[in-house]
Amino acid sequence: CRGYIARVPDHLFQATGHFANAHVMVHSAEDTTLVVRKPDGTFLCNDDSEGLNPRVSGDFPPGQYRIWVGSYSQGQNAPYRLGVSELASVTPSRIAN
Repeated sequence: CRGYIARVPDHLFQATGHFANAHVMVHSAEDTTLVVRKPDGTFLCNDDSEGLNPRVSGDFPPGQYRIWVGSYSQGQNAPYRLGVSELASVTPSRIAN
């Protein structure tokens, strides 16, 4: 994964059901990175899926997801909005407002 994240996740997401194609995304005015650790221990990472905004997509079985929102530059933290959706039409720019 590119960029820098904290040791502790910024968010925890508990999926009580199965999501066949979920999307986790971040919108920020700064260059953010996104890391998601799935319940099976695998990681999904992204830096710039839409401009400077990251998005990961995939099969999300039930369980706890650890989510880190980081920065492409070390030591920088920026305000952001986090979004989770099953709709492919929901993009980082659509969660901006």
